[in-house]
Amino acid sequence: MSLHRRMAAFAAATALASSLSVLVAAPAHAIEPKDAAKALGVAMADGDESKVTFEQATMDGANVVVTGLSFAQGETSQGTLRFDKTVIQAPVDGTGDVAFTSPKVDFTGGTIAGNAIGSVESAALTDLRVMRQDAITGKKIAEGAVFSSGEAHNIHFRPSSQQDEMTVDQFVVHSGDIVDNVPQQSSGKADHIIVPATWFAQANVTPKTLGYDRLDFALNWDGARDPKTQLVTLNDFTLDLKDGGTLKLTGQVGNVPVGAAAPDSPGAIASQAVIHNLKLRYEDHSLASRILKAQSEQQGVSPDQYAQQLGMALPFLLSAIGNQKFASEVSGAVSTFLKNPQSLTVTLAPNPPVSGAEIVQLVQTAPDTAPDRLNAHVTANSSQ
Repeated sequence: MSLHRRMAAFAAATALASSLSVLVAAPAHAIEPKDAAKALGVAMADGDESKVTFEQATMDGANVVVTGLSFAQGETSQGTLRFDKTVIQAPVDGTGDVAFTSPKVDFTGGTIAGNAIGSVESAALTDLRVMRQDAITGKKIAEGAVFSSGEAHNIHFRPSSQQDEMTVDQFVVHSGDIVDNVPQQSSGKADHIIVPATWFAQANVTPKTLGYDRLDFALNWDGARDPKTQLVTLNDFTLDLKDGGTLKLTGQVGNVPVGAAAPDSPGAIASQAVIHNLKLRYEDHSLASRILKAQSEQQGVSPDQYAQQLGMALPFLLSAIGNQKFASEVSGAVSTFLKNPQSLTVTLAPNPPVSGAEIVQLVQTAPDTAPDRLNAHVTANSSQ
């Protein structure tokens, strides 16, 4: 073979190898950068394209980099969220209702504007499935972006009516068991939700009155829904106030539709929901004692005297229920709690389960029968 032919063969082989390497490196069915940016923004804006803008969308290797992505939920004047930089990792064009998928999307430099102002240092979504616009608006699927986990860090938020801002160290959510593009399982947490004491300046009893310079909350939740029975099992919903108390809700509620089947009105959802069992438990760490102290000082008596006065007044206040047995149980439990604040537990275990509509009807027509129908009980300072 001549030198010329050898050089030509070598050049052809090199070109072929280069082409193959490009094909291997490029993601299959990669979505166009601008299409990916638009679809992501529309999903975040509940399907409304008019509430989405971005400055530029370009490829960086297999990733799409978007600058200035901005979207709003509700009226745009009420609030928008803009990120300086959004990186959509290796997006792949979707099929059916899915616009594209991505193993992870990173957001940095978030700015909140509108009726409230603030910022989000960073956020991320993993295993992301972004829905097409017609799947969000036409089918009324609220979850335009379905993901396995999401997080946001260093959140600052201030309504225009307030001078001081609320902050959240981090917010984390996990979801799973996706059915018809709607997660049936959810768990997560929010750490150090700091609410300024000045937000309650107009209240009769303020955090300052109770000895708090600020309120420091933590939130945890874990629950799942059975798509066949529409039964929601709430394993945990806990709101904890540092140096205050812990409020925890658990239980089961049936007939809870989601996605396209869910009514638009929260009232309609509550009306058709069916209570199987619920347990609300408050464990005091100092909040009740602080409140008793503050109120007793206003009345010019000791905390023990004030607790005794409240205990004596409770039977009269509860007499309006018309159910003497339940009123006695409640007043006894609350009196015990006031004397030695430890825990207060409310349980509902109706048999058969009761709907929200039936509860409203009972309260309006026969309030004295409502506690018995709900199988309601109140206990104080119990171990569980």
